[in-house]
Amino acid sequence: MAESTVLSLGKEILIKAIVQSIPTYSMTLFHLPKGFVTNLDRLCAHFWWGSTSDNRKLYLGAWSKLCQSKDCGGMGFRDLIVFNQALLAKQCWRLIHNPMSLVARVLKQCYFSETSVLRAFGGSSCSFMWKSILWGHKIIESGDDATVADLKLPSGLWNESLIRQSFLHEDASLILSILCSSQFFADVVFWHYEKYELLRFYEDMQEGSPVDRDRAPSCCLLAGLEETVWCISLQ
Repeated sequence: MAESTVLSLGKEILIKAIVQSIPTYSMTLFHLPKGFVTNLDRLCAHFWWGSTSDNRKLYLGAWSKLCQSKDCGGMGFRDLIVFNQALLAKQCWRLIHNPMSLVARVLKQCYFSETSVLRAFGGSSCSFMWKSILWGHKIIESGDDATVADLKLPSGLWNESLIRQSFLHEDASLILSILCSSQFFADVVFWHYEKYELLRFYEDMQEGSPVDRDRAPSCCLLAGLEETVWCISLQ
């Protein structure tokens, strides 16, 4: 194995396992300043390309490209802004599903005593931690405007015209094929995976993140290329 390859593997491990892991605990509680994240990304880029204060190397790619997955031609480094928001969204998700926990009761009494977490808002006097959670809560609240009850008629049957206007034909047909219950239940918030899977959520945000940064297309031309190359017969 070439020395340059060993150095690249070592640098990749150091960046992922140490540099980008150290601020993880802080990112679960606070919205890191953009300037801090930019400086950290710059230091990682300098280290990756071998630049020093005395010897500046040529950068062969933007850091945002290196943060894309390896299937899309990147190195799989973390986009710290997106990862930070995903971690804070997880805290908001815990408040929703653990309303009787001590922290949930304290925050409810202080900031949303008359409403739910998804309807909460910040103010000039709220803490920085609560403002940070609200930043993460933005990507969860987007689906809170519509409920299953909104898709039903007063009689309890599906509102077929509304469903067909709101969903694709295939999805609308699947919804209409579900038999409506004769009993009425309160709507609850749920995650479309089995549980809140942080890494899968982070990957989804990278493809369609509300953060204003360059993103790789969701349908990547390099997806599956690695598996195809390894399956090529050399005989």
